[in-house]
Amino acid sequence: MRLNSRSCSYGYRAGRSRLQAIERIVELRDAGYRWVVDADISAYFDEVDQAALLVQLSRYVTDAALLELIRTWLRATVRWQEGDFCQIRGIAQGSPLSPLLANLYLDSLDETLLGQSLALVRYADDFVILCRDRETADDALELTEEILTGLSLRLNERKTHVTNFSEGFHFLGASFLRDAVHIPPPRKKPSPAKPTPPRKSRPAPAASPSSMTEAFMRVLATHTTSAGAPTTNSERIRKPQALATKKPPSAMAVPSPRPPVETDEFFSSCDGIRDGRGIRSAISHPTSAFAGFIPD
Repeated sequence: MRLNSRSCSYGYRAGRSRLQAIERIVELRDAGYRWVVDADISAYFDEVDQAALLVQLSRYVTDAALLELIRTWLRATVRWQEGDFCQIRGIAQGSPLSPLLANLYLDSLDETLLGQSLALVRYADDFVILCRDRETADDALELTEEILTGLSLRLNERKTHVTNFSEGFHFLGASFLRDAVHIPPPRKKPSPAKPTPPRKSRPAPAASPSSMTEAFMRVLATHTTSAGAPTTNSERIRKPQALATKKPPSAMAVPSPRPPVETDEFFSSCDGIRDGRGIRSAISHPTSAFAGFIPD
């Protein structure tokens, strides 16, 4: 079985995928690699040594101007409240250049492990080392720690351990147990909610002048007296003295009530009300429209 640096890296590479990395693990398992070093690098993108990265990059890029441009990008200045800050460690995530540099920085890890005839499957900073026995797996873990220390990186002790297919392990979202592999189906994206159609509404029927006049008269008829008891318009016209005899609770002087107004005089003064003209302004401003007819 041929092992080389091109066959072990599956992340952020054209023509490579997560499923191919899983298939590669199954091939190695069937070939007798039953022991696994399940490794996890602690805060990989944040801990990359930029100086060491540029040294490795210079092995492939000879253009000095391009190297200087990449160095400037790595150390982009960020303005904060206390002043300007320059990033001297780590790789900014989210840029198309970040995956390329992340793969390149672990190139020495790939070369060293594969040079020891170890089977390596790596997806960016996630990787597993497959071995034929437990002793080889322990040695591979120790060698990995030494390589990462030289790169100013370290393993996450809680997530790094030596296991085998009988005990099972998880990698790239797949579960490996004995001779079985479980790959959960991809989650379906929820479909966007359909917009609620607007409710159909009907325009309110136009009120006739007579109905508007009747509605206004009903409101006027329920006008409350100073004592709080509702009276009709006819009662106020027939009994004006009854309103005058009631004294307010305070000692303030109360103006004498206005003389009663006859019904015909009331309607003749409300020009436009009987046939509906001007009803909107009269309802909106009853005090100004009917001053002299509605008691205070």
